[in-house]
Amino acid sequence: MLEIQDLSAFYGNIQALREVSLKVPDAWIVSIVGANGAGKSSLLKCIAGVLTSKRGSIRFDGREMGGMAQKTVVEQGISLVPEGRQLFSQLSVLDNLLLGAYTYFRRRNRERISEALEQAFAMFPRLRERQSQVAGTLSGGEQQMLSIGRALMARPKVLMLDEPSLGLAPLIVEEILDTIETLNQRGATILLVEQNARDALQLSHYAYVFETGRVVHEGTGRALLDDPMIEEAYLGGV
Repeated sequence: MLEIQDLSAFYGNIQALREVSLKVPDAWIVSIVGANGAGKSSLLKCIAGVLTSKRGSIRFDGREMGGMAQKTVVEQGISLVPEGRQLFSQLSVLDNLLLGAYTYFRRRNRERISEALEQAFAMFPRLRERQSQVAGTLSGGEQQMLSIGRALMARPKVLMLDEPSLGLAPLIVEEILDTIETLNQRGATILLVEQNARDALQLSHYAYVFETGRVVHEGTGRALLDDPMIEEAYLGGV
């Protein structure tokens, strides 16, 4: 479904990605793991249109996506749950969710918006309970649920999540990871960047290991978990 080929990207003179190639098949969870600064988030930003790549290709459903505006990327079926959630903290939970439906809200597609909203509330019942609450007053876990719910409002074919467990308590992390697995079981294609490499690999059909902007290892989640070199470098030793 999503294919990256020889992708390179820069922040000014600093190269963030170096000829990265990977694939995200339909209805798979694919994870990207690696140390801070390895280029994981930069890849998601390139796909989302936030960061412009200098070389290489981003193809989705056979269509070249490189250089597309962020709104167009969402319209094509790719949504990003950004690191740090990046909610509109002064707006209500409901308003944050409705902003996720921006691409068809302008067409006043009320039925589609209502269906998407009901699906978000079904996935995260606490958001229904708190829909009038100001987003900035939610707990960290509830804010992460809202960020995911907002992305789901666009009805994406591919959901990209950037460090969804960051800063959350272990029980909430488990709940968020269970949500990701449930979404995948319902047919969602997921590209996951996650600081907890072990959890990410256990969850994933396939994974890529990044170092200094390059893919240095790849394989099924199970194979990477069983690799002694990956165990020592990324999973805290044997």
